[in-house]
Amino acid sequence: MGQMKIAVLSNVTASLLLAGLQGVEVYTPAGFDTWQQEILGSASGIYSCGAEAVFILLYPGTFIEGWGTESTAKKQAEGWLSSIKRLASKMPGVPIFVSSLDIRMMGCELPVAAALAQGIEAYWAGQVQGMAENVYGFPLKEMISNAGRDKVYSDKMWYLSSCPYSLEGMGLVAEMIQDCCFWAKGRRKKCLVLDLDNTLWGGVAGEDGAGGVVLSSHGEGARYYDMQKCLKQMKEQGVMLAVISKNNPEDAKEVFDKHPFMVLHENDFVAQKIGWEAKPDSIKRLASELNIGLDAFVFLDDNPVERAQMRAACPEVTVPEFPEDSSGLPAAVCEIYKSYFKSIEVTEEDRAKTTQYIQERKRREVKGHMRSLEEYLKNLEIEACVRLMKPGDEARVAQLVGKANQFNVTTIRYSKKELHELSVGSGSDVVVGEMKDRFGEEGLTAVMVLRYQGKAAVVDTFLMSCRVMGRQFEQVIMESVKKWLRKAHPKLERLEASYKRTAKNKPVEGLYESLGFQLDAQDLDEAGACCRKQYHCGVGAITQFNNVYKTIDQFEGEKGTDA
Repeated sequence: MGQMKIAVLSNVTASLLLAGLQGVEVYTPAGFDTWQQEILGSASGIYSCGAEAVFILLYPGTFIEGWGTESTAKKQAEGWLSSIKRLASKMPGVPIFVSSLDIRMMGCELPVAAALAQGIEAYWAGQVQGMAENVYGFPLKEMISNAGRDKVYSDKMWYLSSCPYSLEGMGLVAEMIQDCCFWAKGRRKKCLVLDLDNTLWGGVAGEDGAGGVVLSSHGEGARYYDMQKCLKQMKEQGVMLAVISKNNPEDAKEVFDKHPFMVLHENDFVAQKIGWEAKPDSIKRLASELNIGLDAFVFLDDNPVERAQMRAACPEVTVPEFPEDSSGLPAAVCEIYKSYFKSIEVTEEDRAKTTQYIQERKRREVKGHMRSLEEYLKNLEIEACVRLMKPGDEARVAQLVGKANQFNVTTIRYSKKELHELSVGSGSDVVVGEMKDRFGEEGLTAVMVLRYQGKAAVVDTFLMSCRVMGRQFEQVIMESVKKWLRKAHPKLERLEASYKRTAKNKPVEGLYESLGFQLDAQDLDEAGACCRKQYHCGVGAITQFNNVYKTIDQFEGEKGTDA
């Protein structure tokens, strides 16, 4: 996968700052303080550079330089905001990160100036928030406040190069840009696995009992209480939490059920492995049950021996260090979130993630009592909707395209902007699939990208969430697509598709054979194993399968239009 392409617009010199970025290709316009001209010019490079994210870094200067009264300050701010709104409207689907303002004081202003500066900073933040669907705050002021202005700013650099930041400050800003690039690409991990004793609470449940563990809203126990609040927020933003603990299940349950300051409860976890099994074995079983790879886990445990064993037995699992001082636990958990889980957008599917995996556990229990797959699927009473992607789906679709690995025939990654262009373009369509059953909503869990070439529709991308694999959804989607193509594109004669082997998509190597496609060609690697296959199938060809889905609601609505 190539470097991420970004654009940086600023009213100060940013070349030294940008030189510290890694893994990104940067476009920035020539000239000093030309960022607004860049936005206003219809032929500007910002619109043709292929940026997957845009960063706007603005420096208001000292408070007395053009920001001395509320009216002049707001007039300046409105001019900037107008340009940013124009950019957002012309680059739909591209995340635009806009810096918060930090108005510096010279030290000789009247006291009222400080209050006015704070008011303008708050006004700016309020205007940026909610400006457009693809505009996000870039917390520059917050970083400066945490690090300290003396560290971040350099008067010498400002007077020499029109860059207000010190070398340390440049590094901190570059690090923030780097973080936002990761967040824009979508979260990289899926599940945070936690120990219990001296991790989720202080003390040992089996020895201290529910009333003796260290956990409270004040004093020493507040560090665990505050950490649990952070974990709860992570769970509500789509991070799966799980427990792996060497403990007696009854002792742990007593703490969950009876301790008055437990923020997290058993239904906040997708699974709990509490017993005396080796933790690497427990996490392998958990990976199998959740149908996700070991590389999707982060493991937090206070015991250095357990951490070492996990690293040795399961090197794919991320194992951060535990803070030496447990008062650093809340901050450590926040850093884990920032480093491995944070995403710039939280979808409804994210918020429902834990519930969905708990529902999946119930489905597995039902499946264990069924005599056949057909009987199991009928018992689920599945309903499906296969349709064209709508603008409101773009965030979820980009998320799925960015992280689906097992059921993904080509593993082509698309940005939100690219998906938007594919959905509105005349030569392509983006199809999505939704599912629900008697246990609950699965949400949007499948994506197919179609490109039209002559009399053929090419399946460029076909992927599903691993959570819904094994329910014949792929067959339902393919038949729905064929039926729609016959109606919407009557001149099409065939579907073409390909499979490209990756390290993780072995489950779909024979997908197209099972869907009735004919193999045209295949490439073999040096060991004689298949690494690529090409297929075709008639648009009118019907795949024979037992359709046990209750209803199929096909292609409601119309093709999206450009913003």
